[in-house]
Amino acid sequence: MRGATTRAYFMAGFDGKRYPVTGIVDIATVSLKRYTGFVEADFFSVTAPVFSYRLSISGDGKTLTVVSLDPKTRRLLRARLVYRKA
Repeated sequence: MRGATTRAYFMAGFDGKRYPVTGIVDIATVSLKRYTGFVEADFFSVTAPVFSYRLSISGDGKTLTVVSLDPKTRRLLRARLVYRKA
């Protein structure tokens, strides 16, 4: 059994403004903010926040960690993905 593939496209600055997103049903815009040590990405429907992530890269550049956030309260959720460069 094969999983589904989704491709989203956007060009956004790290300025907290909303930019258009194509390719994800029910997602209209994305907002990116850069902080010391991580970036937060918030995805919105036309009217409300839908999901948010915090992304950080390890000091050696070999690990990307993606943590889910509650888009309204900004609290860390349980979902965590870790990608390691081979």
